[in-house]
Amino acid sequence: MGYDFGSGLRVEGEYTHRSADVDEVSAYGYSEPVSDTTVKVDSFMVNALVDANPKGQVSPFFGVGLGILNGDMEGIDDTQAGYQLIAGVGFKASDKVILDLSYRFQGAFSDFEGDYASDTLSYTSSTFLAGVRLKF
Repeated sequence: MGYDFGSGLRVEGEYTHRSADVDEVSAYGYSEPVSDTTVKVDSFMVNALVDANPKGQVSPFFGVGLGILNGDMEGIDDTQAGYQLIAGVGFKASDKVILDLSYRFQGAFSDFEGDYASDTLSYTSSTFLAGVRLKF
């Protein structure tokens, strides 16, 4: 959900759930294969975006976001502040409908921590999205 100011500036609130299988863990320069392990991250972000050509048929856009991330993996369940960088392009289908393709790089400012000092999880995520924006 968001708001378009009509000048090329937009703000949006975003909730995302990401889940990925883990095949290797690393610590102190040593790596160990693992199986049946999944990392899950729920993010609550506020994003500011700028459309480079808001009145055109095709408009590249760029943005940044700040928010809260909750990471969960065996022995780790922690909440940290997070950020994301956004780039994409919107295609005007009509005055009220815009199709877009975007890339979002998300990360946590600090590692997620578990019950023990050795239980930490560094987090970054790259996501490609296809979407539809509806203007009311």
